[in-house]
Amino acid sequence: MSLFPPRCFTCGKVLRWEPYEAKLKTNMGPDKALDSLGMRRICCRRMFKGHNPQIEKDLLLYSEVTETS
Repeated sequence: MSLFPPRCFTCGKVLRWEPYEAKLKTNMGPDKALDSLGMRRICCRRMFKGHNPQIEKDLLLYSEVTETS
C-alpha cells in the first residue's frame, strides 16, 4: 500500500517511491538519491522530500480493527 502520488502535481513526470527508498536504505543522502534517479526539477524533488510515510503506518492500525457485536 502506497499513498505516494504516481506523478508530480506540477509537471506530470512519473515518480517512483520504491527506488528512492532503496537508495536511502543504502545510507545515501536524499539529495544524492534524487540526483541518481534523475529528479532534477524542484517540483519533483519536493514530492519526495515532502512525503510523510507515517500516514501509511497509521492507516494500517485502522485496517486491523474489527467490529464486535
